[in-house]
Amino acid sequence: ASKVDGVEQNIQKRLAWARKQYDAKLEAQRAAFESRMANDNAVLLWEKKKELDEQFGDMQSEWSAERSRLQAKLDRAIAAYALKEREVHALYTQIANMEAKL
Repeated sequence: ASKVDGVEQNIQKRLAWARKQYDAKLEAQRAAFESRMANDNAVLLWEKKKELDEQFGDMQSEWSAERSRLQAKLDRAIAAYALKEREVHALYTQIANMEAKL
């Protein structure tokens, strides 16, 4: 019986050692996988950030062009208003002069 117990203990020790080796190998594979995933995610995030930066740059250019266009339109409207204001003032002056002659 003791010889059988010794063989069984030896088998148990070998199984425990094999289990440790297997667990260590799995842990190494898991760590490598997580590292690859982290690297892949970092690359994907960097690419997405670059894409968004380019889109934002394009949008800023569009906004700047639109702002310039609207500013020019506003400037023309102000100039046209000032011209009309001078014309109206000139008409009032003519009317006043005509009334003065009456």
